[in-house]
Amino acid sequence: MPLYRTSKQRTRHRRRPRRPLHQLCTAYHLALSSPRSNITVLERDPTYALASATLSARGIRQQFALRQNVQMSLYGRNFLRSAHELLRVDEEEVDVQFQEKGYLFLASTESGAEVMRRNHEVQVILCWGAMVVSFPCIGERIDLIWFCVMEQHRGKDISNVYKVDNVVNAAGAHSAQLMAMLAGQKKLMHPIPVEPRKRCIFFFHCATEQKGHVEDNGEATGNFVCRVSPMKERDHAVHEMTDIDYADHELWEEVIWPALYHRAPALGEVKSKSSWAGLYEYNSLDQNAIVDFHPEVPNVLMACGFSGHGLQQAPAAGRAAAELLVNVNFRP
Repeated sequence: MPLYRTSKQRTRHRRRPRRPLHQLCTAYHLALSSPRSNITVLERDPTYALASATLSARGIRQQFALRQNVQMSLYGRNFLRSAHELLRVDEEEVDVQFQEKGYLFLASTESGAEVMRRNHEVQVILCWGAMVVSFPCIGERIDLIWFCVMEQHRGKDISNVYKVDNVVNAAGAHSAQLMAMLAGQKKLMHPIPVEPRKRCIFFFHCATEQKGHVEDNGEATGNFVCRVSPMKERDHAVHEMTDIDYADHELWEEVIWPALYHRAPALGEVKSKSSWAGLYEYNSLDQNAIVDFHPEVPNVLMACGFSGHGLQQAPAAGRAAAELLVNVNFRP
């Protein structure tokens, strides 16, 4: 159950929209290598109001068991650290408001603690110089052929045809739906195992003074952002976007608040101030990202299924996707 301190009130109406990152990071790395490349990013929601990153808690970490996940998150961290320069337009710097606060995992059993110790050995090796993460520059142009996108507009089907050579499916929670559309009349034997699942975020305040809880400005705010995944029997695919119009408050009452109180009795007097819900691009196979060409539609590159790790892994996934498009393989 991730728990984040925050110094500001978080409400559904005050969030600043963040753009979905996987397709933008891929386009960024391709454009960086070849400024004359003809790259088109198609977005179903130009306001980005319903993007997964917009509606998430936006935390990043390196605490993973898989070496690749650690490396991707480290690359994402370094990208965000330098984003003000990397994404500069002329003399205007970009402030992505990246703040490094640390990320704490707690174990409730000895077996869980042992898993964390083993994972920590991997993390220390990767994070402290025993292995070097390298993403060499790419430098070739992408040529284009055709594919077709169907849109619904005022009850009419509109067919937009784009001349492309490759398609990057970075549609997040909607990747499987887009993949079926790109396959056309062909029934896929290997559909993408990614589905949209609902995740809820709660902003709460604790009036009780907490020893050691001090923000950067030296003042304790008592403000937190928290989330938890539903129980397995309640965690299912979302098919109606209206399902994320509200948060499931039974998660707060039945799961989050009791767990907080168990860990820290001072949190027994917390009050939920606001909440919201968003979509999680859940990889039902192993909850890890998919970055590769589809075996049945070979000019479609998949970059999806990040299962809650999209914000931190998007820069590395975009770089990897660009390398596959240019070199047909990852570069060491």
